[in-house]
Amino acid sequence: MSSGGRGVLATECDVPDLFASVFIRDLYARLLEGRHFGKALLEARQHILAAHRNPLGLIYAAYLPLEARLERK
Repeated sequence: MSSGGRGVLATECDVPDLFASVFIRDLYARLLEGRHFGKALLEARQHILAAHRNPLGLIYAAYLPLEARLERK
């Protein structure tokens, strides 16, 4: 954040790299569709839990305004 970032997404503990890549791809796809960060994070967590029966998405924490969204230039 000291280098200009508006927030950070982090986990409360270590997660396997393979899971992290699946989760973040799901999250970014939702963000690129224009969803607010909070909505995209919730939907990604729900999808991973329902589709893969994997609760690891629940350990991601967002430290940023949840109404934030990505904008394409």
